Amino acid sequence: MEMVDIERLRSAERRVCAMVDPSELMLCETGKCVVDHVGLLLFSPTLSEGLTALRDHWYAPTPPVPSVVVKRRISERYGLDPRTIDIWITHLPVERARTVEVFLMCGNTSDAVMEAERAEENEAHWAARVTDHAAFAELLETLLRDGRFHYDGSGFNPYERRSSGGTTLCYLRRGENMRLELLCPGDRRVEVADLLSALVGV
Repeated sequence: MEMVDIERLRSAERRVCAMVDPSELMLCETGKCVVDHVGLLLFSPTLSEGLTALRDHWYAPTPPVPSVVVKRRISERYGLDPRTIDIWITHLPVERARTVEVFLMCGNTSDAVMEAERAEENEAHWAARVTDHAAFAELLETLLRDGRFHYDGSGFNPYERRSSGGTTLCYLRRGENMRLELLCPGDRRVEVADLLSALVGV
């Protein structure tokens, strides 16, 4: 793993440790969700080399699980066959039950893709995990209703928190620098689709 990615990781760690609620909507003061992690995309020749590099820099990566949503986004962004893309998710615990989520893209990734992703930080985000599961749709509607946030994709990963039925995730964007991921246990894709159809016609 290149030092430029370790430096990006250190920056993400500092952000999540200092974070309160950067959405400025005070979501995490409602008692219905908590700051969970910040995420970013890193690169490594292989999964084992990437995990070793993280451990060598005093991180303790959780057991990796396959990426579903980011793998799809990368393939669509660059017109790549998803069967040729190898992306894994691991979390690096930092403090206060928060983590840095690493999307580890493995293999012979082109220089053009790596340079673009590092410059644009397309997968960088902060995440709020819903603790009141019944409030998931309410929180999503609150974020989208006044137009300050815009829908930026969603999906379901059956590998993440498998014991809780997988994880539904919704990405929302505001401006160039604010990207939020709202997380909820279980497969809520139908609920998300119905809400988006009603609100923004997606």
